[in-house]
Amino acid sequence: MRKINFSRLFSRGVVCAAMALVPVHLCLFSFVKTVLSADEEVKLKILAVNPSDTQKLNTTVRQDLPPEVKPEDVIDAAGMETKYNSEKKVFYLQKNVELNPRQTSTFEVRVKNVWNIPDEDIQKVRQEIEQSMNALKGTKYAQTGQLLYEKVMEKITRVEEEQAKAVGIKQKIEFYRAHIQQLEDIRGEVFSLGAMRRMEEENKEGIREVKFSITAENPSDQPLKMMVRSYLPKEIKSDDVLEKLDFDLVYSRNKNRFTLEKEDNFAAKEVKRYQITLRDIWYIPQGDLDFLRKQAEKLVVLFKETPYEKYADQQCAFIFESLDKIKQLQDEVASSTALEDRMRASVLNNQRLELIRKKMRELQDLLPEVALKKDNLKPIEQIKHLIKKIVDTRDLILVAFGIQPNKPITWWLIFGIMGFMALLTGVFYMTWLKKLQENKWTSKAGKSGKK
Repeated sequence: MRKINFSRLFSRGVVCAAMALVPVHLCLFSFVKTVLSADEEVKLKILAVNPSDTQKLNTTVRQDLPPEVKPEDVIDAAGMETKYNSEKKVFYLQKNVELNPRQTSTFEVRVKNVWNIPDEDIQKVRQEIEQSMNALKGTKYAQTGQLLYEKVMEKITRVEEEQAKAVGIKQKIEFYRAHIQQLEDIRGEVFSLGAMRRMEEENKEGIREVKFSITAENPSDQPLKMMVRSYLPKEIKSDDVLEKLDFDLVYSRNKNRFTLEKEDNFAAKEVKRYQITLRDIWYIPQGDLDFLRKQAEKLVVLFKETPYEKYADQQCAFIFESLDKIKQLQDEVASSTALEDRMRASVLNNQRLELIRKKMRELQDLLPEVALKKDNLKPIEQIKHLIKKIVDTRDLILVAFGIQPNKPITWWLIFGIMGFMALLTGVFYMTWLKKLQENKWTSKAGKSGKK
């Protein structure tokens, strides 16, 4: 018995999966139709067909479940067995069947509608964003944080509105996946230092845009209603799609990227072109380059009047030269309308950026080798000087390792280091005080003996 796998076909909310397991002229097809019957459950209809006019067919009907569906979500398996595919990392339904000639067997499976984000989860994201915004009050990013907060709240409201729409199950699943990814992006990046610097730059200079072209053609001699679908570049997030026309933004789990799709009417042999506006994420903001330059300037000062001064000067000269090359290449492709030119420039510039961070890490690794500037300081003063050096270089350390200095975990790390040094200072002071007292009593005892 041989097995032939056919690709899945999508047509207006109907998923058709074909499987064949036949000797000679027999074949079995199973069709899966997803129908949203209620908010609480979804029906999956699996049809097994024996096309032969004369022979019976003994075979296995097998159908993968959507990745979000777990065994506990299956309300009624219609007599089919639920198993796990470790390679695809999905559960599937399976059953051995015997079909008479020309017989069709239908299995109606009911599963929970797991493609809804609970309201409490959305509210939790709202609260986290509000807390992050409040934490910026009194800082130089307070105004930027407020703008980001308002923008994010608009996105969350849009997620709620799209989720409430009455759509077919196929579109509902795709919306769900896109919404999950959007909320993850919001929680992870919205109040990062890079996001706030980008917002500040966009407020001053405007948003840098790039055009993404989609071309669709009707190959038929007849008018057709066709599904137009295009995968966006993998680096693009939902917030980077500035103008999507009337396309729906969905998320493809297979491709791990966002996708634009819509149905459109085409005349015979008609070719249509659509221009989507994206944020130019391949451009490294000048503010980021200036920030790295300032950190390198601070770092090189720490090596003045040390044996490593010349080496540090050479490394920083390389860093400054690389930053200049990044800016130069970005200026060269700024006028290009081809998205490919910007993407190629981005690959090269990000390699340079990683090398810059590597050089900064190498200099950071040398800092413990640098002697304290004042060897004649008292021990307590030396410790204070060391703490000051740690505080002065904290941003340099974090930037070198690609960590955003504004994230909570970063500040816990800094406070942890300072707390440890404060504890060490206290222990040193108490030990010194105890020794001083012992020496004092020893001195008094010696004088009494002489008398």
